[in-house]
Amino acid sequence: LEREPPPISSLQPMSPPALDRVVKLCLAKDPDERIQSAHDVMLQLEWIREGGSQAGAPAAVVAHRKHRERLAWGTVAFLAVVATFLTIGYLARAPIPAPLIVSEISPPASAKFVFSGTTAGPPVLSPDGQKLAFAAVGADGRQRLWVRSLNTSIAQPLQDTDGAIYPFWSRDSRSLGFFADGKLNRIEASGGPTIALCDANLPRGGSWGRDGTILFTPTVTSPVYHVPAAGGAPQQVTKLEGALSGRSHRWAQFLPDGKHFLFFLQTPGSTNQAIYAASLDGGEPTLIVRNTSDAVYAPPGYLLFVREGTLMAQRFDASKMQLAGDAVPLAEHVEVNTVINEAIFAVSENGILTYQSGGESADVVRPTWFDRSGKPGGEIETQGLYFDPAISPDSHKLAFAVSTTSGGNFNIWIADLLRGPKMRLTFSSETDRQPAWSPDGKFIAYTETSKGLFHLYQIASDGTGNATPLVVDDANEFDPFFSADGRYLLYERQTTQANSHREIWALPLFGERKAIPVLQSQFDLFEPVLSSNGKWLAYESSESVRQE
Repeated sequence: LEREPPPISSLQPMSPPALDRVVKLCLAKDPDERIQSAHDVMLQLEWIREGGSQAGAPAAVVAHRKHRERLAWGTVAFLAVVATFLTIGYLARAPIPAPLIVSEISPPASAKFVFSGTTAGPPVLSPDGQKLAFAAVGADGRQRLWVRSLNTSIAQPLQDTDGAIYPFWSRDSRSLGFFADGKLNRIEASGGPTIALCDANLPRGGSWGRDGTILFTPTVTSPVYHVPAAGGAPQQVTKLEGALSGRSHRWAQFLPDGKHFLFFLQTPGSTNQAIYAASLDGGEPTLIVRNTSDAVYAPPGYLLFVREGTLMAQRFDASKMQLAGDAVPLAEHVEVNTVINEAIFAVSENGILTYQSGGESADVVRPTWFDRSGKPGGEIETQGLYFDPAISPDSHKLAFAVSTTSGGNFNIWIADLLRGPKMRLTFSSETDRQPAWSPDGKFIAYTETSKGLFHLYQIASDGTGNATPLVVDDANEFDPFFSADGRYLLYERQTTQANSHREIWALPLFGERKAIPVLQSQFDLFEPVLSSNGKWLAYESSESVRQE
């Protein structure tokens, strides 16, 4: 009543001009000037669909640069696919399919996207569909948040967001939440100071509700918590127990009512991993669908998820927490960050979809040798997703963690670098990572996930015998490292409490073998490495702005 509404073309620039006129007539302030019936609206829309408005329609986007840019950027480029979900029901009945507008967005000049790994900042669309936020490393080597309006080709970095990962939008599209320096933070999308809300070490995603509540997973092994957007003490929402016991509950997303939300149950292996719906008011979460990565709700009522590289959409009743009908494909070769079980796509409330193209490439990663001049010296040929290479003391063997299936569990393998054969060392149904050789090369210590926690085990490097526990308690233990004399095993330790920090501990491999703390701090401490003479300890700390 105060003013004329903006034309549809200001929100969807590629919409037919005739649609502006139809909507304007539907919204006329004088009732006598409005279109009088839904039947008349249908006739107008059919005329537009059949090409009656083409004389005034904008020209299609020219796409001849797409192939060249894709060659230049390879898998770092992602596609912003424009589709209006609000009209899916109508278009499904129309004999002529609606046009699909596809455009490719390149990284900012002299910068690189950071969409994969454990320190990723995948693209997220503002709820109003007007802005895109993502993490990128600039020419100065610093990873920050960047924001780009979709009606421009320029992305702007947000100062005071160094090390930012996993951004998410406020419901009014004005602010961003993100994680950096062991904290959950917020910042205005137009720039300004960063405000720290609470601790979050090794987080796994966040979601900002309409009432100012933020859902987030503060650590890699925790359930979902909530905290006010103004900051405060986090409160636990879900519980890692019973059918929901696993490594963590992650990638929470509010549903339209602002009370219920989706989350992904991450477990070692892919058998029990699934999407659940839960409520801030408590109660038993509801199983929605089993999958190896997260899912996203898309208005007016769809669940989007990636399965075997294909982005699928399935009708979802958010009031009943039920799927309906069959899942239908939207796009192929959609990338998934299999390290953290997060599909790299996002959708706005007005039907814009963005995703990273690539798909299966993330599931095939091979370690490669380089000499001191930087010349490649060959690859390990076994196909899989590799992590944590560790060379034996005599340099003849390589231990590594590998997953041969997307979203599957990891096991430790050993490759003979002189003769070529490879041997699988662990056969656990859990996830085995971070192998470390004993100084004599006879044993390998490693990290295994057990009932949602990380613990340290040891096994003979020749594959004989069974694995034996080194450190198994009610905390998490990571990254084992033997001292050169073999008398101590150093490792990282962190309790399961939301505000806990990583510490460096040592296990004496003699006497009573009682673990002792080596370094404890109000900051996180990582990657302990002893000098060869055993007198110096090198490690990383989050005390400064960056992890150093």
